[in-house]
Order: sequence, then structure tokens, then C-alpha cells
Amino acid sequence: MLEWKNLSYNIQDKKAKGGQKRILQGLAGSAVPGDLIALMGPSGSGKTSLLNALADRLPITKGANFQGEVMVNGIQRQQLPCPFADLSAYVEQDDALFALSTVQETLDFSAKLRLPSSTPASERDARIDDVLRQLGLFSVRHTNVGGNSFNGALRGISGGERKRLSIAIELLHRPKCIFLDEPTTGLDSYQALNVMENMSSLAKAGHTVLVSIHQPRSSIFAMMTSVFLLSRGQAVYVGPTDGAVDYLGSLGYMLPPKFNPADFLVDIVSIDQRDDTELQKTEARLTSLIEKWAARTAVDGKQAIAMDSEAQKMGVLNARAERPAGQHALVVPFLLLIQRGWREQMRDIFAIIFKVFFSAFFAVIFGLVYFQLAADQNSIQDRTGILFFLTMNQAFGAVISTSQVIPRQLCVVQRERASRLYAIFPFYISNLIVTLPIEAIPQIANNVLVYYMAGLEGSFFVFFAVLLMENIVGISIGLALSASFKNVTMAPQVAPAVVILFLLFNGFMINEESVPAYFIWLKEVSFIRYAFKAVMVNEFDGSSFTCSAADESCVRSGDQVLSRLKFDGDSVSTCLLILGGMAAFFNVLAYFILVWRRPCFQPLEAPAKDTLAKDQLSEPLAIKAEQEQPKDAVVAIEEPKEEVAM
Repeated sequence: MLEWKNLSYNIQDKKAKGGQKRILQGLAGSAVPGDLIALMGPSGSGKTSLLNALADRLPITKGANFQGEVMVNGIQRQQLPCPFADLSAYVEQDDALFALSTVQETLDFSAKLRLPSSTPASERDARIDDVLRQLGLFSVRHTNVGGNSFNGALRGISGGERKRLSIAIELLHRPKCIFLDEPTTGLDSYQALNVMENMSSLAKAGHTVLVSIHQPRSSIFAMMTSVFLLSRGQAVYVGPTDGAVDYLGSLGYMLPPKFNPADFLVDIVSIDQRDDTELQKTEARLTSLIEKWAARTAVDGKQAIAMDSEAQKMGVLNARAERPAGQHALVVPFLLLIQRGWREQMRDIFAIIFKVFFSAFFAVIFGLVYFQLAADQNSIQDRTGILFFLTMNQAFGAVISTSQVIPRQLCVVQRERASRLYAIFPFYISNLIVTLPIEAIPQIANNVLVYYMAGLEGSFFVFFAVLLMENIVGISIGLALSASFKNVTMAPQVAPAVVILFLLFNGFMINEESVPAYFIWLKEVSFIRYAFKAVMVNEFDGSSFTCSAADESCVRSGDQVLSRLKFDGDSVSTCLLILGGMAAFFNVLAYFILVWRRPCFQPLEAPAKDTLAKDQLSEPLAIKAEQEQPKDAVVAIEEPKEEVAM
């Protein structure tokens, strides 16, 4: 059983009275198996906040205050021996799924990480088959999910099927309490009906389903067993769906003929802001409705549901047994994340062809422009120029493309982390391992092509090692930036600016001794500078150039070129060591940024005593206020081997 009392949620708002805006105000209710509860109200009424509060998914907000009690089988949610996420399911409004994985692969990935490590493979497969049949996805199990991918929209399953797949993922660990945020958003009326019919079937099968929904069609509204009608964070009606219209009718608000009851309920509790007259009229109506419902619940009193102590104990014991396999493991999530990441990259054929073609195209252009350089005076500028372009191109390519890796996955990853599918360490390392070959191999192959076409004279292995290390540093910086970005659109705006800043102090654009004292630190942290210096030393150290005896400005040795650039102090090995240290630093930085950005939710605090005393006079009735309930009613949680109470 899920029960909540005195739930209040306030956030900081300078425009509000007292600097606090009340989102939820003293709400109470309960839910038992078989319930399909609709949390309804106009936009801004608090229905999504209430759903998040009950699911323990209320985002942390600076200065927010979240008070009340949420109990599972009569036990305070904070005192459960495991996170509530292990016992429940939460389906977000947006379908966050990888587009190039099939339905089967998506469910298989989640099942291996969400179910306990002791679950046999045969049982995992059986659970996947069960949810596929239960939600009508069996016929599309080998179809790509589709939707928004790295390169635009990709064809796959329909919008309704994607929504059902999001639900299927959350049903694999067989939770008995399911929370859904606006599950019909973005679907046509038929697909919305299809999804809600599945939810009704789940409720009839013994699940407890709570849904925030805006204005459902009449056939969907008729499926609901109860409705929690909210406006401005306060309860206007709580009880059976078929009693809502009668209750409002008793107050003088009659349902018009041939009118959708759901639309009628939302209209009644909405504020009309078209003009001052309508605003005052609707505000007065809403205030009256809230006061009358509070007065009614104060007279009727609260309905308590007795919990059997043995059922509570059984619920706690089995809560411990349902710990996700991926949360406290390293190897399994690491291998699965590498497999999924590589699959998503390799199936995006257009992106691979695009990357390889343009890299090869520019490599051939560079090779032809600087084809077989001679050892004369003109080649000094040519060799310096091509080495500058190679190091610059290596930096731009690695940082900019990699900076988009994590934001592209973030909506999926944050949901999976909130569901405790895996820790951040295997996720980051798998991303690094998948990204390195995809980004580095084309760049290095093209640099090798340029090396031989241009006829460079430095050690090939040193040239190869330096550019490879620069590429790794660029990827590491890109991942650090990627971990900091909230969305993909920020990457192409910030990443180039960061590279240009490093490029300015690479030693070619400005002589090292000409750098202003207050920008010395930028020169020292420029990874492009160390890469450019290393390839220049490799190319010019010990080399000689032909020139006319009459030309006094003639440069006869490469050492003179290095001396003019002030590159004659550090060795290639020193530059490589510094680049290696930078790669390690930026990877550690990226990891800790992701740790800091982990999904965190607002903690629930016990209500103050004065608040409790006040709320006892006007606390809304429990969700079953108008229904008779057996005293031993409990919410069943289905475990892998036995049925237990929740």
C-alpha cells in the first residue's frame, strides 16, 4: 500500500508573498492494488509535482522545502532498506530511448541490469516475453526503436509503441506501483487509448497505477477508478471517478449534455485570465471549491488502513532481494554499455561514411598542396604550415565532435541512473573506449597519408605518436565539455571557442616570448602548443636546407627555425609526457563532473508540528474517501519467486 499525508512543497519565488511559492499544500491520499488513479488539473496545478513527490523523483530546487509523510506498507519511505526506485516504476513524459537499438535489445539491456544478479537467463527471457505480449510489442521486437538520433529522425516503431516500450522497460522488475507522467502526450487519440487500455489491464492484474494526465478523452477517463483533482496545489475533489460529476453537481455545477466529464472537471478548476471580471469570478469559484472540499474532509475525517505487521516485514525482506544487478557491479554494466555504445555508432552508417569521406577528402587536399616538399628555403614555411594545420585539425576534430557525445545520451542515461541500472564509472569508461577508435582511427590514418604524400622527414613513429596523443587529449577535453553540457546545441557553440583559445597560444600564432604575462597560464595549458612543438622538433631538429650563398637571410638548419620559435628548450619526450598528463587530468575531471551531475531528488522532511496541527483541520481525504475498503487491504508487490505485500 502507498499512503501519503500532509504533503507540502514550496519553492523560492521573489514575486510570491514571503518569497515562497506553494506548489503542493497539505495533500493526502492512498493507493491500493487495482487502482488506476488520475492526477488531474489545469497546467500549473501541481499534478506532475505530486506524481514526482510520490515516486521520490522530485527534482532538487535551490531553496525548496518538501515536507510530509509517504509510507509504503505502513513504513516511512525514508526508512525502507533500499531505495524506493527498486520497488516502483516511473515512466517519464518524454520517451528517452536509443534509436538504433531494437526493441528486444533495449529490453535485454535493461533486464540484465535491473533484475537481481541471481536471476537466471531463462527467467530474464521469460520476463521480456511477458512484457512484450502484455503491451502488444511482440510483433515489433526485432524492429529498431527509431525516433530522434544523432543525424535527425530515423524510422522505427510508432509513437504509441515507443511509449509502450518505455513502460515495458519499467515493468521488467515487476513493480506493483507504477507512476506515469502524461503518458498520452504526443499521441493521437487512438494510440492514447491503446496505451491507457494497457494501463487499465495492469491495474486489473493487481498493479497500482498513478497517472498525471491533462485532459483525457471520455473513454480514457471512464477507465480510471479514482481521480485526484488539483488546482493551485490543493485538492478540489478526491474520490471515485464516477462520483466527481455528482459531487460538483451537488454544488451547483452541472455537467452539460454531451460534454466530456474530464474536460468539465478541468474547466471548473481553471482560472480565466482573459479579463479582470472573469479572473475574479473564476478565482472566487476555485476558492469556494477548495474550501468546501476541505470542510467536507474535516467533517468526514480520515480513513485509516490497518497494516498487518507480518506483511510489513515481508515487504521489507523482499525489498532487499530486488537490488538491481548493475548498481553494485562493474564488469557486467561495463560490457553491456560498450556493446550498446558501439552498436549505436556502427549502425549509424551515414555518420560513419560522412566522417571517413570528409577526413579522406581533406587529407588528399593537404597531401596534394604540400606534395613531396623539397629541402629548400620555401619548404621551411611549407613544412611549418602543414604541421600547424595538422595539429589544428586534430584538435578541432577531436574536441568538437566528442563534445556532443554525452549530451546526446543524457536524457536516456539520467533516466537509467535514476533507476539505478549502473554506476557512473562503467558508463564513462565505456564511452571513452567507444569514442577513442571512432574519433582517432580516421584522423590518424589521414595523417599518415599526409605524412607520406608531403614527404616529411621527421621520424614517422614520433609523428604518429604525437598526433595520436594530441587526439586523445582532444577527446578527453571534449568529454569534459560534454559532461558539462545540458544539451547538444551548446556543444557547437562552446567547443570551438575553447579550441581557438588553445590555438592562439600554440607557438605559431604568437611567439612564446611575446605572450603577455597575464596569459602565461593559457600558454602552459595549451595542448595544441605541446603537440605543435613536438612535431616541429621532430621535423626540424638536425635537418638542413639549401640556399643561395649570396642570401644573408638564408636558413641553413632546422635548429635555426626552432630557435626563432623558441622551441629549442623542450624535448619530444617531455611534450608527450605533458600531453599524457593532460589526457589523464581531463578524463578525471569529466568523471567527477558526471558524478556531481548525478540525478538527485528533493529529500522529504517530516512536517513541522504546527503544520500538522493546522492540517488536521483541513487535510484532504484519502484517495478512497468515498469507497469502503477492507481493513486488511494491502498493495501486493510481485517478486520473482513469491508474492509479497507492499
